[in-house]
Amino acid sequence: MTSGSDSDDRQGIQDRLDASESRAREHLAELEAIYRTAPVGLCVIDRDFRFLRINERLAEINGPTAEEHIGRPLRDMVPGLAAQAESLLRQAFETGLPVENVEIEGETPAQPGIRRVWRENWIPLRDAETGRVFAVNVVAEEITEEKRAQQRLTESESRARDLAEQREVLLHELNHRVKNSLALVSSMLALQRRRCSGEAEIALADAQRRILAIAAVHESLYDGVLTDGIDLLPFTEKLIGQARLLRPEIGTRFEPQGAVDLPSNKAVSFGLLLNELLTNALKHAFPNGGTGEVRVVLGPQDAHTLILSIEDNGAGLPEDWSLDGPGGLGTRLIKGLADQIDAEIAIHSVPGGGTRFDVVVPRRSRTRASAAAVEKPGH
Repeated sequence: MTSGSDSDDRQGIQDRLDASESRAREHLAELEAIYRTAPVGLCVIDRDFRFLRINERLAEINGPTAEEHIGRPLRDMVPGLAAQAESLLRQAFETGLPVENVEIEGETPAQPGIRRVWRENWIPLRDAETGRVFAVNVVAEEITEEKRAQQRLTESESRARDLAEQREVLLHELNHRVKNSLALVSSMLALQRRRCSGEAEIALADAQRRILAIAAVHESLYDGVLTDGIDLLPFTEKLIGQARLLRPEIGTRFEPQGAVDLPSNKAVSFGLLLNELLTNALKHAFPNGGTGEVRVVLGPQDAHTLILSIEDNGAGLPEDWSLDGPGGLGTRLIKGLADQIDAEIAIHSVPGGGTRFDVVVPRRSRTRASAAAVEKPGH
């Protein structure tokens, strides 16, 4: 006879077994649902390269239905991919190791004539008792659009490099022609000067210096054409070197106060303005063959502006001189060039005590008229 207690124990065990089996079936159903509806292609292939199972996504990629795949060999279902797939299967079966992140490219019956690309992982499945690999689980993610986007990006970058190279060649040729043209104009002015004297000779010399200034600025523009701004220090030094030839007996010093640059659309006018102010100081500050010194100071004033100062210890400006008053070509050029770069010019002058021009230039354009003021003793 069996006691009621033993019967209750057996029933409790059976109930727990039934509950465990029910949970296992639920988990299996969940896994099956995930397998069927996964957004990537999944399948299991046996040692004869036949489909044991396949999810809907991979069947959609291949063309035939999931049911049509079962028991059929790879070559029947995806003949365009079979050679690549069979090579990977052999590797997985022979080594027993996963083959990961490989790319397969080709056509499937689902979209004949269209080459597509997949990133795949091939994972060996082993028998729990013998450890023998009996099948391979395949995970396939289509990356056709990703590869096409990469190809378009590569082609776009290649075209951009080609265009940049062509642009560089054209700029080099343009620079060469401009330099030759400026040199030709300068030579013509020099030849003409030899046949002139007096005011005509002086005017031609001034014109030649302006051409040389343009050439110096142009060379710096070409060197910095692919950058955001033009470094002002190199061509400032070059312009000062050219200006020294006008009055070698006058000491001319350059004192940079830090790195400064301007956009290319302002750099040309800045260079010409510097040239006018410097040559005017050398020509007029020391009359009658006198000697002295001219200092050129250039640096940032703040984050948004730079300041150029040209100072001499010469005779000073006449009491009645004004930048806004009537003047020669040089004065008109100074005013016009300052307006082009939105510069403000302040002039400090003492008769017999020298002159200083302070030019404040915004690094970016602003709609603001330039201002000029002359400080006299007692003002």
